[in-house]
Amino acid sequence: MPRHGGLLEGNSKWAWLYFAGEIAAFVGYVGGLLLLRRAVVRLALVGALAAAIQLAPLGAPLLISSDAWTYWDYGRIAFVHDANPYTQPPRDFPGDPAYPHIGGAYRGTTSVYGPLFKAPGIFVNWYNEDFNRMVDEAQTIMDEKKRLAQYHRINKLWIEEMPAVPLYQQVDLYGVNKRLNWKARSDEVLQAYTMSLRDGK
Repeated sequence: MPRHGGLLEGNSKWAWLYFAGEIAAFVGYVGGLLLLRRAVVRLALVGALAAAIQLAPLGAPLLISSDAWTYWDYGRIAFVHDANPYTQPPRDFPGDPAYPHIGGAYRGTTSVYGPLFKAPGIFVNWYNEDFNRMVDEAQTIMDEKKRLAQYHRINKLWIEEMPAVPLYQQVDLYGVNKRLNWKARSDEVLQAYTMSLRDGK
């Protein structure tokens, strides 16, 4: 896993150390269960083991994946270099401190969280100059109604050109207690602060 995690390049020492830590955390968890079954264990020891086991996975995004570094690079393109990560790839800023750590596949591509069919992009095999221009214009329109109208024109062009064929509509199922007031979002984001208990119970 560490050898290929996030398609990282260079020294994989930290990934292997993290992997060893994960194994140690699991062994500690099993050992803790055995201790609880055989003898009375001090609360401080249980708390220390629980904290180690729960905190170890927090290092995963930085040690065995390049995603966090890639997001950092795209953010720096916008806020440090005053450029657009949707039109300029990280390789345009090779001196940036985030650049050596991002995944090799993303160095020559713009942010994958931009408009999906705007070329060039890592997931795009279609190019339409008018589509790209209209998307760039839409991102600068501050008037909400005018921006919506622009995206309607973009959708019309996309339907006419048909660079892809949507084959399914994703459906998400959630198990929710009847006492909970909550409405699912279409983007699958779970926001605890939007939830409440019915009648405060």
